[in-house]
Amino acid sequence: MPYIRTIRVLVLLAAVGFAACGDDPDDERPIELLYFVQGPTGAQFEVVGPGDNGDCLAQSRSVEGQLVQSNGFGFQSRDATHLLPGVFKAPHYFVFENERQPTRAVLRNLSSSPLTVLQMRGLAPPATTVETRVIPPGECRSVSTFDDDDEGTRMAVPTDPADEFRVEVCGFTPETTLPQGFRCQDLSPRGPVEITDRGVLFLGSIGDFTASFLTRCLQLEQQEQVACLTPATFYMFDPQDQISVAMTRLGGQLDSFMQLDLYRGDELLDSDRDSNDVVANEDI
Repeated sequence: MPYIRTIRVLVLLAAVGFAACGDDPDDERPIELLYFVQGPTGAQFEVVGPGDNGDCLAQSRSVEGQLVQSNGFGFQSRDATHLLPGVFKAPHYFVFENERQPTRAVLRNLSSSPLTVLQMRGLAPPATTVETRVIPPGECRSVSTFDDDDEGTRMAVPTDPADEFRVEVCGFTPETTLPQGFRCQDLSPRGPVEITDRGVLFLGSIGDFTASFLTRCLQLEQQEQVACLTPATFYMFDPQDQISVAMTRLGGQLDSFMQLDLYRGDELLDSDRDSNDVVANEDI
């Protein structure tokens, strides 16, 4: 029912924006961590796995000013390490909630054009910190929030799939016909479905019984807000008791609909597809 859907979204959005930072001043937990991979539409890249990072360089520099070799892989933080197999297409958003710094993304550019990675830490207001990194064609980079002195820092081991909660979001034009049982991760090149994502602008809200997080994806200035863009992948670290997700399509995009898929590891927990808000919930 539309009325019930609206109430669910409003309840979730009402509590957003207050991530717990703890009593320890050294606990630098941000509201969220984001990586936005940009490039020519369809440009391909991959998330580098363990044992495949020998040619990856860190964005931090040694005292001699040279790039140093990275020992990282996947998307890493102090709390979790996420491994996403397969090939992705630019543009793609990766959003991580409830994880602490330092963090890094180890990505390989598989295309013949440079890729730009916007790295963001959700510390708003008044503005989100933004760093821009470029990955040359065919090369690998470790895009990190720490310097070369920290390159040997022990990061979290790969997260147990049973503890990993992931949300995939995609969007399409009204005339798009999706195969039966379609999931956002089925889009090429990760999956077999050759359908173009519409690039729908949206705001996201994800949370549990203790905290909620509102995602605008990028806020360069206090007066300028840029929304999230499909396709996107969200992670929620260590949700308590329940995980709830709501994605709200921004106005002016009546020529689109969205799909949301909620996973625990590789297990699909909930899915929603609609031309209005899309929501998913699961008791843990």
